[in-house]
Amino acid sequence: MDARIPSTERIQEYYDGHAKQVQARTGVNRRHRSIIRRLERTGLLPYHSVLEIGCGIGQLSGLLSPRVPRGSVRSVDISPKAVAIARERCRDRRNIIFEVGDMSDFRSKQRFDRVVLPDVLEHIPEEGHDRLFGTIADHLSPGGAVCIHIPDPEAIHWA
Repeated sequence: MDARIPSTERIQEYYDGHAKQVQARTGVNRRHRSIIRRLERTGLLPYHSVLEIGCGIGQLSGLLSPRVPRGSVRSVDISPKAVAIARERCRDRRNIIFEVGDMSDFRSKQRFDRVVLPDVLEHIPEEGHDRLFGTIADHLSPGGAVCIHIPDPEAIHWA
C-alpha cells in the first residue's frame, strides 16, 4: 500500500464519526437531488441496477430506490456505522442492498447499468484511482453509465 494512503481501519474510523456527526444531521439536500437529475439524464430506467459507491447513511440510496422499482440499488460504504444507519433509514425499501466494503477489493458477479460516486472521488488518493476505475469497468454493464459528482472540482487533489 502507498504510504500516503491511510489504513482501512483509519478510514473507517474517520467515516464512522462523519456518519454520526455530519451526515445524520444534514439529511437529503439539493446536492442529492442534483445527482438524481444527472442520473435521470443518462436514461435511468425502472429496471436498472445501480451501484452506489460511498453511500454514507443512504440519503441518495433512498432517492434512487423508487426510480428503479423493478431494478436494484447496491450501496457500498467503508463505514460500518454509516451502513447501519442507512439500513435503518431505508429498512422498508426492498430493492436496496447495503454493504460495508472497500471498493478497492469489491468483487461481484453482478453488472450494473449505472454506477454513481456521490462526493467520493475527491476523498480517494490519486494513487487509488486506477484501481477504483478498473473495479468500476469490471462491474459496468455494456452501455452503462458512470455518474461522478464532485462538490468542489478544485478539491479533486486528495490531501
